[in-house]
Amino acid sequence: MTETTPTKRRPRFSTMIVMATLAALVWIILSGDVSIQNLILGFLFGLVVNFVIRQNTNLPTSDEELNISKLPSQIAAFLVYIIKLEYDILRSGIDVAQRVLSPSMSIDPGIYVIRVHDPAERSLVEGITAHGISITPGSLVIDFDEARDIVIVHVLDRKKWTVESLDAEQLDRVRLIHRMLGDREPDKVAYDPAEYL
Repeated sequence: MTETTPTKRRPRFSTMIVMATLAALVWIILSGDVSIQNLILGFLFGLVVNFVIRQNTNLPTSDEELNISKLPSQIAAFLVYIIKLEYDILRSGIDVAQRVLSPSMSIDPGIYVIRVHDPAERSLVEGITAHGISITPGSLVIDFDEARDIVIVHVLDRKKWTVESLDAEQLDRVRLIHRMLGDREPDKVAYDPAEYL
């Protein structure tokens, strides 16, 4: 009796082309060199990176596969996420700078346990969550537990960042992430509340 080994899911070529095109556009923006050679180079890098990631990881899963019909809403969700993140970074950066420059240095640090709120408990969603929180001045992810689907967050001031505010921010964040990934039910979230340690 011969054993059948599970075959790896091959990435769809159309998906790889779209992702490589997006990577090429990002490459052009980051490098600042708008030329056909640079666009082709970014496209080739995008293809290689996309192929390597898909062959060596389980991301994206089949229900996160890029769908051309969903692409406009995914791009819109991505732009909203970036704008919201930039606004939070600017607002929190000003707040932290004022606290540091203030003679009284009004800080009251604390640690919170935040639920990721992703029903599928995907490491990609946890990673984007950790990045979004840590890049915002005044809050930092110090650990996350994949088994329990939680992130542990240190905040500079418990009066500004409360359990409720962090939880509401995370719910908004995870819904946008679901839209960026093209999930079938982007508003489906797990409602376990955050808590203070």
